[in-house]
Amino acid sequence: MREQGRGVGVTRRGAMSRLLAMGAGGAISMWGLASCRRASPEGEVSLYSSVDEPLLREVMDVYAREHSGRVLLVGDTEATKTTGLLQRLVAERENPRCDVWWSNEAFSTIGLAKQGMLEPLSIASELRSIGWPSELIGAGDQWVGFAQRARVIVYNTARVARDAAPTSLSELLREEFRGRVGIARPQFGTTRGHMAALVAAHGGKRTRAYLAALKGHGLRIYDGNSLIVRAVAQGEIDVGLTDTDDVFAGQRNGWPVEFTLERADDAAIGSEMIPSIGPLVIPNTVARIKNGPESRRGVGGAGVGGSGVGGRGVSGADALVAFLLSEKHERLLAASEARNIPVRPGLASEVETVSIARPMAVRLEDVESRIDEALAIVAETLGV
Repeated sequence: MREQGRGVGVTRRGAMSRLLAMGAGGAISMWGLASCRRASPEGEVSLYSSVDEPLLREVMDVYAREHSGRVLLVGDTEATKTTGLLQRLVAERENPRCDVWWSNEAFSTIGLAKQGMLEPLSIASELRSIGWPSELIGAGDQWVGFAQRARVIVYNTARVARDAAPTSLSELLREEFRGRVGIARPQFGTTRGHMAALVAAHGGKRTRAYLAALKGHGLRIYDGNSLIVRAVAQGEIDVGLTDTDDVFAGQRNGWPVEFTLERADDAAIGSEMIPSIGPLVIPNTVARIKNGPESRRGVGGAGVGGSGVGGRGVSGADALVAFLLSEKHERLLAASEARNIPVRPGLASEVETVSIARPMAVRLEDVESRIDEALAIVAETLGV
């Protein structure tokens, strides 16, 4: 496992491409699955996921080799990443159409739990027994976090010298970056969570002053994190805030992009500056929707990886949750183009991915609780 500092890249490996076959098609599709495990009688599980569609389909190809039934996949768009599906889940709460929710961030999942829309995951106790971090198991065992990404500062290597690349948010306000800084729309996805994390860590007043300073500095807003990386690569902007997986995607394309992690030693002073306290690390999360289609059909099997209860076998939803939280899946995601950081104890040291010595010290629940405040500040300061 390599520590990621200023301008240090992670070598791409082809393990995922060798293991998986790329899927094609639209955001909604049916999948037929071959079995080595007893599935629900009806054989259909509905999975809503904000994970990027190519990776989602690759993972489902692996799942298909070992499980029976069908998985109905429902995805989201880049521009409304996560938020669009969250709104759909809330709209459907009286008659849920989703069994399993796999989000590539934690805050929407925590929000669903607070609204009473999730049910406990039986696998949570098994994960505790192997040392799963307590902060990645939600209250009441309603969600579990795994396979993490980090928020990073991406820069154009042809325009920004390696030693001059910013390693703190305050450095985005340097004069040479005036009009050359970009972020994804802060109402959606991981940028939304990042804004709330700033409020949770630094308070509303300081976050408001910082965002106002960015606005006055000519901040440019794009429709997604991947578009930030593209804009940096094409020279529209020099630096931007995005996620590790989006930078890796740009590097695969041969683009002149690299990233730095926000350092954890900046004691910036002043109304426009906020201290640098390390990068925000965001896990994937998985949960079961309460009273989902499979539950309404009376499909049993609370256990994961066993024979279930009442002779009915492991439910399709429980089998899918167990797979998503398995060591095999975390290995696949670490070896994938996304290069997610494993949570499973011991695994992170076995794979080549990003090492983060000092992440931002914020509780995911505290971040989620500040989203509404953050969105109000964003609307006030950035006008979006």
